[in-house]
Amino acid sequence: AGISIALLVWGALSFPFYAKVGIVVSLCNYFLFFGPAFIRGRMQQGKAAIRRNEFKQKSLPEEEAMNRCAVCNRTNLSNPELEFRVAGDGNDYCLEHLPPS
Repeated sequence: AGISIALLVWGALSFPFYAKVGIVVSLCNYFLFFGPAFIRGRMQQGKAAIRRNEFKQKSLPEEEAMNRCAVCNRTNLSNPELEFRVAGDGNDYCLEHLPPS
């Protein structure tokens, strides 16, 4: 593939104009077949980058706790050994203060 590309580039640089047109016309099949998928892929990469940036902006900072017990105010950062659950009222509780369901 590399040799073929090198020969095409060499031909495009050294041959007369009508040969250059022939090279471009012969490559049109590839552009027509692979071009739309290439363009879609680039567009999806752009959209993914936008979504990734939005997610980073909305995510919690590392120093902010994800869980905080509604009774004792211990967090997953201050006590990483604790397990937290969300009760039916929507509050986080450590297992020690989890109300019965």
